[in-house]
Amino acid sequence: MAFDHYKEMLERARNEVPEDIREEKKFEPPNVEIRREAGNTIILNWNKLVKAVNDQEKVFLRFLAHELGTHGETERGKTTFKGSHSARKINQLVEEFINVYIICSECGRPDTKLQKEKGRLLKKCQACGAWQFVEPP
Repeated sequence: MAFDHYKEMLERARNEVPEDIREEKKFEPPNVEIRREAGNTIILNWNKLVKAVNDQEKVFLRFLAHELGTHGETERGKTTFKGSHSARKINQLVEEFINVYIICSECGRPDTKLQKEKGRLLKKCQACGAWQFVEPP
């Protein structure tokens, strides 16, 4: 009797989980596509990268600019950073950003959202409900 009740509750809980979270899939961000122009590095596929980091564009831009030690600005789907930076270096930084700000430390899923909480940056997992404070870039 109790087991039937448990199975019913479990089925209800599974039905509440969004379909895209239920799917088991390996998270792979797109590789950075760059062009160098007039002493600047332009990321051509910025919008794809922003989608890969759950639309956390402001935090992502700040993180990359901070780690590259330069200024960055976004315009019409492209982002320009002052100076010459390799695609390899930027790809490494994208991976680092994802590991710190996107991947849930409890369940390993990329289904997190960042939000400000009492002046701090909170990473909250939509899949398992875990949360943790992360240092802003």
